[in-house]
Amino acid sequence: MKIKKCFLVLFVALCSAFFTSCDSISNVAGFINCEYSLGGVSNPTVGGVQLNNITDIDQINPLSMVKLAASISQGSLPLSATVNVKATNPGRSLAQIEKLEWAIDLENKQILQGVVDQRISVAANGGSTIVPFVLQVDLLKLINDGSQNDLLNLALNLVNAGDADSKVGIRVKPTIIVGNQPVSTGFIHISKAIKSN
Repeated sequence: MKIKKCFLVLFVALCSAFFTSCDSISNVAGFINCEYSLGGVSNPTVGGVQLNNITDIDQINPLSMVKLAASISQGSLPLSATVNVKATNPGRSLAQIEKLEWAIDLENKQILQGVVDQRISVAANGGSTIVPFVLQVDLLKLINDGSQNDLLNLALNLVNAGDADSKVGIRVKPTIIVGNQPVSTGFIHISKAIKSN
């Protein structure tokens, strides 16, 4: 991706000007160049109802339906899940960061944010690891702030049924250790258009 490569060159140049730790710079560069794929979703819940083994709305039992109704009546419908992203390092050096802050925007409006507050290390030469992204969002809040049409359009585009492109932005802020001190790089912005059919 051209944006990714331009950022990498700029980022390495800036870091070289300010820091003497080449290993840390190399580790972040390796992390940016990793290949990412979805490794599964775990512990999905909506309104406190576990959805692990539910594939159809008819499988939700009456007690869970009451729970969902109670949550909606209180003006909230929280969704939480852990999205496990598999990172694979095709490079020849270790890819490592100490922490990763992230946010997802839809049509220039933030809909999700979070922190992976642990060291992420991916071994060189095809090594891989799972990075857990914990998602927490109030679905009713998204609907009430006018994002429901954007969310519906994105869902339709993901199954090739939409009639207008969706603009999705991803912002990530890695933290590295330089001389025993944590240093954040600032947010990296990646934009992507999810094309309509």
